[in-house]
Amino acid sequence: MKFFPIYFRFFVFVLLLPASAFCSNIGGYIQGTLILENSPYNVTADLKIANGDTLEIEPGVVLKFNTSTTFIVYGYLRAVGTETDSITFTTEAEVPNVGSWAGVYFSPGSDGLIAFCLVEYASVGLTLDATSPPVSRSSFFSNNTGIDCLSGAAPTIELVRLLDNPNAGIRVLNSSPTIKSCDLHGNSSNGIESAIVLQGAGATIQQNTIYENTNSGIDLTNSSDTKIYQNTIVANDMGITISDCDPTIISNIVALNLTGISTENSAPVVHHNAFSSNLGGNYINPPGDLGVLAQVNASGDSCDIFYNIQLPPLFSNTSTRDFRIVSGSPCIDTADSTNPAAIVFTGDAPDMGAYENNGTLTPVELVAFTAFDNTLCWSTLSESNNLGFYIETAKAASGPFSTIGFVEGAGTTTEPQNYSFPFKSEISQQLYRLKQIDFDGSFAYSSVIQVGAMPTNFNLLQNSPNPFSVPNQTTIELQLPEEQRVTLHVYDILGKHVKTLCDRIMPAGISRVYWDGQNAQGRTVSAGTYLYVLNNGKHKLCKSLTVF
Repeated sequence: MKFFPIYFRFFVFVLLLPASAFCSNIGGYIQGTLILENSPYNVTADLKIANGDTLEIEPGVVLKFNTSTTFIVYGYLRAVGTETDSITFTTEAEVPNVGSWAGVYFSPGSDGLIAFCLVEYASVGLTLDATSPPVSRSSFFSNNTGIDCLSGAAPTIELVRLLDNPNAGIRVLNSSPTIKSCDLHGNSSNGIESAIVLQGAGATIQQNTIYENTNSGIDLTNSSDTKIYQNTIVANDMGITISDCDPTIISNIVALNLTGISTENSAPVVHHNAFSSNLGGNYINPPGDLGVLAQVNASGDSCDIFYNIQLPPLFSNTSTRDFRIVSGSPCIDTADSTNPAAIVFTGDAPDMGAYENNGTLTPVELVAFTAFDNTLCWSTLSESNNLGFYIETAKAASGPFSTIGFVEGAGTTTEPQNYSFPFKSEISQQLYRLKQIDFDGSFAYSSVIQVGAMPTNFNLLQNSPNPFSVPNQTTIELQLPEEQRVTLHVYDILGKHVKTLCDRIMPAGISRVYWDGQNAQGRTVSAGTYLYVLNNGKHKLCKSLTVF
C-alpha cells in the first residue's frame, strides 16, 4: 500500500494515514507534504503546524477551508507555487464571501516562505505576528484585509497583488516590513481603513502602484520612521494622509486623487515628488513652504523649495491602468539624485514614481475595450511596434487567466484601428483582458471587463472612447450591485463643477451614462483632462477622461 507522506498530530497521538483513508479531508496538526495528486484538500477544522514541524505544499494544490477555520503556523510552512501553477487558499463555500474563513496565521516564533500563492475570501488573508517570512509573487483577493503585520514583524513583501480587500490591503501595526513593487487596487471599499494602513510603523514602502482605492492610498499615524520612496499613487480618494508623525516621502507620483497629501500635527520630510491634478487640492494643511512654487528644477519646471512639482506626469494610458510615464514627462530625471531607494536608473537622476522610463516608451494607445453581441471589441488611437493582442479569460479577477486567441496588430501607425474577437457566451460571469505585445517581446495588460452575471461591487469603469472629441460622445459605465441613488458629476482639474450627468435612483446591474462634452450651460468644454466622480452616499469613485 502506498502511504501519503502527511502526518497528523491530535493531542499526544501521531497517526500516519494512507491517501485513501481520509479522502483529502484534513484538520488538526499536520506535517510532511501536501501533494498535488490528492488536491483539493477540504479543511474541516483548524489546521496547525506544531513548533519544530515543517509542512510543504506542492505547486497547484488547492486548500478549501470550512467556515471560520484557521491555518495556524507554529512551526515552518513552505508554500511555493510556480508562475503557471499557484497554490490556492480559499473557502469551501459554493458562493464565496469575504471573511468565509479566518485566514493563514503565522504565530510568534514561526517561519516559512510564501510565493506564487492565492489567498482569497478570508477575514485576514495572511497575519504575520512578530515573525517575518518573506512573501512574494502572490495575490490576496477579496479578503476583508489582505495582510496584517503585527508586533515587530519585518518581512519583505514583494511583487504581491492586493485586490478588492474591502477593509484594507495591508495593515502595519508596530512593525517594519519592506513593501516593494506591489500592486494595490480596489481595496478599503467599506470606507473604514485604507489601501496601506500604518500605525506605530517603521516600514519602507517602495516602487508600488496604488490606485483606485477608497480612502487613502497610504495612511500613517505615529509612524515617523516610515520611508515612502518611488511609488505611483493614482485615483484614490486621498493620496497620502499623515497624522502625528514625520515620515520621509521622496520621489513619488501622487496624481488624479481627490486629494494629494494631507497632514495633521505632522512635519514630514517631503521632496522631489510630483503632486498633480488632485481634485480637492494637491496639498491639504501643508507645513511651511511645502507646495509653494518658488524656483525651477534641473528640467526648468516650476517647483517648491523641496523640488516638488505640480505638473501632470504624462502617464502612458490611464484607461488601461498603464501608469508608466512616457517620453517628455516632467517626472523623468527629476527624482532625488542621491537615489535613496537604490533603484537602477538611466539618465542624470531616477525618475519619479514606480516606473523608470528608458526613453523608448511609445505606447499603444488603447481607447476602448468592450463586449457586444458575443464579440469583444477594442480600438487604438495609435500604435508603435505592435505585434498584436492575446485575448485572455478567467472566472475571477484574481485569475488564473488563460489565452483563448490572438489578433494581429497594425505595427506602427498614427491612424485609429478597430479590432474584434468573437467569444462563446457563458451563463456565469466571465472576465476578459487583452495582453498587448510588441515585436521586442515587451507587453502590457488592458483593464479587465466583465461579461454576464450581476455586479457584486459598486464600481465605476473607464469611459470609452477616451480621449474623445466633441461633437462625439463618450460612454461611462456604472456597475451597481443593488438599486440605489447615485450622482455622477464632471469636474475640471481645478475642481470646478462642469456638469451633473446623473442624480437619480438607478437599478441594480450595469448602467451607461453618456457625455457629449457640453457643460451645464450647454457650451462645449475646452480640450483637456476632466474628472468624473460617482457617489452613492457611502463611497466615492473617481476617474479621469480627456477631451481633445
